[in-house]
Amino acid sequence: MKWSLDHRPLRKQREFGRVLEILHEEFEDALKQGTAELDDEPLAEPQPLSPADQLRVAEDHFEDRYLAAVEFADWAEYARAKQQRKRAAFAFHKVLEQAYSCVLLTLTNLRPAFALHQVPALACRGAGAASGRGVPAANGPGERTAVLLERVDSVCREHLETLQGA
Repeated sequence: MKWSLDHRPLRKQREFGRVLEILHEEFEDALKQGTAELDDEPLAEPQPLSPADQLRVAEDHFEDRYLAAVEFADWAEYARAKQQRKRAAFAFHKVLEQAYSCVLLTLTNLRPAFALHQVPALACRGAGAASGRGVPAANGPGERTAVLLERVDSVCREHLETLQGA
């Protein structure tokens, strides 16, 4: 979606353009220096988490993202049952995004380095081949979603158990 400022007075258009120039310059400077500043204070360097914090953070990510994936799956099934194909497709897409985020955040505490809308293309290429944890084929999207969510639940809970033992 493109945004247009044509409906704004010329003075506001120029002001907005200048703000964008300043932001762009600041961003370029931060990239060149390899630093970013917030209120003249350097950002904190990431530190390794203690085992207790690793478990807490992983549990929080799992609870949040897995619940979101399950809720989107429920919504997708409802939309599919009502023949709302576009909404069902969107909800199934969101299930995939949340499931991917759930695994990535729970296991590594890292956010995706790419836009999550690219997940379906990546899933088609890899389908779990690298980890040997592929998702078995199922008949319909609802069954595939259920299998995916079972696998996500299993992998994440296994990791949480490992962290609890640490």
